[in-house]
Amino acid sequence: PCRCDSSQAWLLGAVMHRVAIAMPMRDFTEECQVLRVEALLRSCRSAADVWVLNSAGPSKLPRHLKLLGLLAEEQVLEKNLSHNWAFLGTGVRLPGIPEALKVPRSGFSKPAFILWLIRHPQYKHAWHLEDDAFFTGPWADFLFSQSMSSSTADLVTADSLQIITLTRMPSSLTGWAVVHGGDWWAQSCQVRAGTPCGHLTPHAKAPQKNSLFLNWTIFHTIWPVVRVSWALAVQLGHLLDVPYPYGAHGHHEALLGSLCLNLRWHGKCSMQFFQPSMLGVFTTAGWGPFANASKLTLHKLMQLVGFTYSSASHKLFHPVKCAASADAGYHALKWCGSACADAVGVHSASGKRVRTV
Repeated sequence: PCRCDSSQAWLLGAVMHRVAIAMPMRDFTEECQVLRVEALLRSCRSAADVWVLNSAGPSKLPRHLKLLGLLAEEQVLEKNLSHNWAFLGTGVRLPGIPEALKVPRSGFSKPAFILWLIRHPQYKHAWHLEDDAFFTGPWADFLFSQSMSSSTADLVTADSLQIITLTRMPSSLTGWAVVHGGDWWAQSCQVRAGTPCGHLTPHAKAPQKNSLFLNWTIFHTIWPVVRVSWALAVQLGHLLDVPYPYGAHGHHEALLGSLCLNLRWHGKCSMQFFQPSMLGVFTTAGWGPFANASKLTLHKLMQLVGFTYSSASHKLFHPVKCAASADAGYHALKWCGSACADAVGVHSASGKRVRTV
């Protein structure tokens, strides 16, 4: 799918200056979703092109968002998606994984985003932003803060280096271990054949030949808000195109950061982390207290860490679901500040979206 020469990717990336924000969405019909996109667009349109990657392309966009400059493209995947590309999205398709896990959690939005970025080389970087991410301030204050705007890093993400326990399973191809248990997202991840994602935890005692367990350090990329360079997307695309089981292979949460760390040794990838002071509750959905979408309001996430509305200003939260509170869209406009003041007045005057979060 790449159609790019990887030897040129880093050179081309060095002379581009445009940034994009892409928000993959299955549909774009709920008022709550529309208002959240409007808050993002009003805050960031002077700094970046804002895209919605949806099922219908630009034909279904609300007219007022088109006038504000919102762009859209249909999420397109190859009809015969290879195993590596499919696994990037679902991470649950190899034998030996419990049947209960074989339900796609994020669908194919992640490979769709990577393919979209590869096909838009006019952008040096693109933010991947999920529609249930929430920032308690103008989005531009986070996505285009001074540290972000001056950064040339190929991967900008939350700092999430994790130590997990692996169960050793010999492989004639790679000779490395795969994960069992709660860290399913790291299952069978490799940058390429013979190069697993992650590494033995420093200072860990070397495992004996008959040892079944060992500690493993791996980078857990939390995708709801992440910035990826076009050059890194091209590198990932080339490795995913190498037929299974020889190329890159793994769930998106395990593979992207691990690839960048691997390329960094060759001077081909750089990373930057979000400022801890700007993180509220920022985690993946679908587990523990974040399993029930109907309860994931901004107020609920604030309660988990003891925030008040004043102390929660300019913090990144995920997941905040429209299914839990349809008012999340109106409150996104209110947190947006002066850039969205006119829109807040219109929606407040209409009598809609006036309840608390």
